[in-house]
Amino acid sequence: MTYGELVAMVERRAHVDRREAERAIEATMRTLAERLSPDEARQLAAELPPELLGWLHTETPPARFDVDEFLRRVADREEIEVATAELRVRAVFDAVRQAISAEELRDLEATLPQDLHPLLLDLDVITYGEFLDRVAKRIGTNVQGARQPTEAVLETLAERITPGDVDDLVAQLPVPLHEPLRHGAARRNEHLDPDGFVREVAAREGSDLDDARMHIRGVLAVVREAAGEEYTDITAQLPTRFTPLLPLP
Repeated sequence: MTYGELVAMVERRAHVDRREAERAIEATMRTLAERLSPDEARQLAAELPPELLGWLHTETPPARFDVDEFLRRVADREEIEVATAELRVRAVFDAVRQAISAEELRDLEATLPQDLHPLLLDLDVITYGEFLDRVAKRIGTNVQGARQPTEAVLETLAERITPGDVDDLVAQLPVPLHEPLRHGAARRNEHLDPDGFVREVAAREGSDLDDARMHIRGVLAVVREAAGEEYTDITAQLPTRFTPLLPLP
C-alpha cells in the first residue's frame, strides 16, 4: 500500500480532508511508537509506507499506558476532543490493518493491552449515548438523569471486583465510562458486602437505598448487554449474597 492510498483510506473512513488525515496518522503513529519497543516499532514500520518511518521511530522502552491515555495523547497532538480522536484512531488502524500482514497484526495484537484491542481491531463497542439511553429506559429517567447512577454503579462495581476484571470491562465499554471504573479500581475493597455496595452507590448518586438497588439492577443489565461473557465472568466471582442485586436472567 502506498502512502497516498493509506491517507485516502483515512480520509474516507474519518470523513476528513487530506491535511486532517495526515495529522491523524502522524498523531496515532507517534503515540503507538511510545507504546512499542524499538524492535516492535521497526518491524511494524517495515510493512508500512516509508513516509511513516519517522513517526514510528523510537529508541526508548515501551511506556505502559492504557487506552484512555492513548486517546488523550492523540487528542493533544491533534488538538481535538478525545471523542473525535477515537474516531480518527479507528480510521488509522483500519488502514494499517489492511497494509500489514496477518502475522504482523497478530504480533501487534499480542503486544498491545486488551483495552486497546477495540481500537486496533475496530471491534464494536456500545456508544456512550446508547448505553445511557438503555439505562434511562430501565430506571425510568432521561439520558441526563441516567449519567450519575451509571457512574455510581460502575465505580462501586470496580471497587469490588479484581483489577484484571476492571481492565476486561474497560475494553467492552465506551471511553467516557472508563473514568469511573478506574476511580473505583483505585480504591479496591474486596470485602465490600451487598449492603455496603448499595450504601456506596446511594452516597455517590445522592439517592435513597431503594432507588440505589433499582439503579444497580438497571445499570448492570445494560453492562450485561454490552459486555456479554465478560459480565458473566465478573458476576460469577461475586458471592451468592450479591444475587438479589443482579438483574434477572
